[in-house]
Amino acid sequence: MYKFEKCDPQKLPQDRSLICNIYSEETGKKHSLFIGQVMKLFGNPDYMTDNYEDAFSCAVTAKENNGKILYLEIYHGSSGPAISGARNDDTRKAAQALTQIIMESEAVDYEKEFLYEDIPVKIKMGVKNGVPYYDSEFPEEFL
Repeated sequence: MYKFEKCDPQKLPQDRSLICNIYSEETGKKHSLFIGQVMKLFGNPDYMTDNYEDAFSCAVTAKENNGKILYLEIYHGSSGPAISGARNDDTRKAAQALTQIIMESEAVDYEKEFLYEDIPVKIKMGVKNGVPYYDSEFPEEFL
């Protein structure tokens, strides 16, 4: 069992890497839901940008029953919704537990516009009354 709490992002390990993706088989609305779920669990993220490939980051601790503390980053980056941390079995187990908690959580309402710069495409996403939405607007030359 773990107790997860938001923490100072300065506590995150410098050598952290992707541990697991969340909603890896899904896109669009599930990515919108993910951000709302994380905000419901941990409040405002440590940062949120307009860049879809660096949408937000939220540092959390995973405190084990024995008192050991692990540091995880919940984020939406170029690989989509994900969790990063130190590369070890303890951190992987904590990330899997956190993934389950996130996916079972309700989501707060929010709305955010992003730019996916590689294409470029404008993305408007969020959650309204518990229902996620995801709308994209491609430039005319791509239609």
